[in-house]
Amino acid sequence: MPSDGFIRVYSESLLVNLPTPDFSMPFNVICLGCTAVALAFGGLHNLTTKDFRYSEKRPKTPLRQRLDDLRFRLQAAKYALTQRLFNRQPREHAD
Repeated sequence: MPSDGFIRVYSESLLVNLPTPDFSMPFNVICLGCTAVALAFGGLHNLTTKDFRYSEKRPKTPLRQRLDDLRFRLQAAKYALTQRLFNRQPREHAD
């Protein structure tokens, strides 16, 4: 047998090991599939059973007025919280 200078080597390190299935893999596939179906069905059910109603648009309020309303609500909440925490008698504010 003449030698051409090449040597073939076979070993396990050159092989690619594929993942071997165990009993948890089918369970994970079933869970993932059920989750995807539930998410799709939930949105579809919501769209088909919701009662859509049209209403008139509210007039836009200026940003300054909305900020003033927010500031007033925060001050009222802070005042109510301090009254509740410290059980003080309400006092008159000079605004």
